[in-house]
Amino acid sequence: MRGEAYKLTCSDIVPSRLDDYQECGSGFPDPTEYIRRNERVKLNSGEVITAWVYIFNRSTESLQLIQSGDFYKIT
Repeated sequence: MRGEAYKLTCSDIVPSRLDDYQECGSGFPDPTEYIRRNERVKLNSGEVITAWVYIFNRSTESLQLIQSGDFYKIT
């Protein structure tokens, strides 16, 4: 999978605001469309870090698999 990584300067504020944007914070009914969790990710530089990621929380059975893992390069 591919994505974007950002270093947060306000790590005490930004995650809850992103949760609101993704509609997965407190106050949104379960099951939410996304869940946020800590995962190990590999950057383009090869460095492995732990980062908050949003995981799609719905069935993908009827969806087409993106072989490259890159939404912008659907094949």
